[in-house]
Amino acid sequence: MRPILPLAGVVAPVVRPRPGSAPAAGIGTTRPPEPPAPRTPRTPLQALKTWWDGLGRRVETLGLADRTAQVRPVYPLPGQLDRVPLVNSNHPEILRDAGIALSTLPWPGSVHLKQPQTGSFGIFAHHNNRSGRTLAQGILLHNPSDKPVTVTVRSTAVRTTTEAPYRDRRTDVVADPLGTLASGPGDATASLTLRQLLEDESRTLTVPAGGWLPLSLKGVPQGAEITSRLDLETDGLVHTAVVFDEADAEVERMVDRLRDGRRLPPNPGDKTPTEPGAPGPVIFGRVAGIQEGRSWLGKLELEPGSGYTLAGPSTEKAFLLVGKASNTLGTGQDQAAPLPHRYADAAYKAHGNYGVLHELEVPFVNASTRTQRLAFLFDTPTPAPGLSRAFRGTLAFSWKTPEGTTRTHYANVNQRAGEDASVPLFELDLPPGATAPVSVRFIYPANATPPHVLRIATRPI
Repeated sequence: MRPILPLAGVVAPVVRPRPGSAPAAGIGTTRPPEPPAPRTPRTPLQALKTWWDGLGRRVETLGLADRTAQVRPVYPLPGQLDRVPLVNSNHPEILRDAGIALSTLPWPGSVHLKQPQTGSFGIFAHHNNRSGRTLAQGILLHNPSDKPVTVTVRSTAVRTTTEAPYRDRRTDVVADPLGTLASGPGDATASLTLRQLLEDESRTLTVPAGGWLPLSLKGVPQGAEITSRLDLETDGLVHTAVVFDEADAEVERMVDRLRDGRRLPPNPGDKTPTEPGAPGPVIFGRVAGIQEGRSWLGKLELEPGSGYTLAGPSTEKAFLLVGKASNTLGTGQDQAAPLPHRYADAAYKAHGNYGVLHELEVPFVNASTRTQRLAFLFDTPTPAPGLSRAFRGTLAFSWKTPEGTTRTHYANVNQRAGEDASVPLFELDLPPGATAPVSVRFIYPANATPPHVLRIATRPI
């Protein structure tokens, strides 16, 4: 169990309003935004490593390390999304200036969705700073009532490319017990969140009556991406805001910007999404709103209704992961979460399901007379020329040892589109007559390109 770290900016005295500004009760001071990391000259060894990694990518491109995906039947993913809301801010993805990314506040104006959150809910945000200067991202909770609201934070992870640069590698699957192999902020945020949830690193905070709770205040250098994901539970109504301001902005100033009501300017290339079922080309659009579905829960079976019972011969079954309307790998299963509350120019569904936790149970039973070797593999069957990587993320496999101890294995995947896994993510030997329920969990990371396949192969040994 790693030590629980406090959230930045949640234990501090009340900030006094600036002269002439509207009062904002309960605002706390915060850690200043992080400055851009200084550039350090590369050593000859680092330059050689960069050349070698680039050579490896060219070798893959030339087909000398070919892992072209095989054509095989793919089955729909059992289960479904839950009904837990996820506040999702990904539109505009490119930041050109400061402003409001997303607000669920009950205030007047179309920039505020006027939808409260209570009980269990999540927050996901992914943006890319191209404003020409450092900005600060604030993720804030507002309590409009006259009574304090208690917030239990199950997980919180916020990373930029300054902290989590892209480090693509030639090996697509690597064990990652310590979470040090993430590539990019989407991968790093998803990996950290997953580990916090599995290790129950929760803490309790308070949103004062009529006040604000800064869940995160972080600097985003020019050219950097920032990805955030949080799991929360409250005992009262709150409202969520994701806002960007100047690098030295404190929470009080971000609240002033929320009162100003200016939304982030759209990207020049953004297109209005087409309504579901409309004729003609489908334009999905970027997500900005409150989606219905924070987790996908399912039980994988070799045969429907009979669990994953192994009778003796080798088996293999492939399940669709993150199917979207434009590509379901022949299953017809669109897994995208709907957005009942959204901005008018945002997507109707969360195509790609960024930030969604997947919790899959596989109830293995070895009914044969020989030990069975269980193997999990991850594939991205659809080619996408020119795409550097289709998936950078972590999967966790949990099972019980014969002594009754729960163990978890983490595997980091860094995979191109159109490839099958080169090696299994996880293997387990199951003796004759034994049972082994295996839990597979992952959070779909930002900057991944679906769909994918979870393949389960078994063989007697």
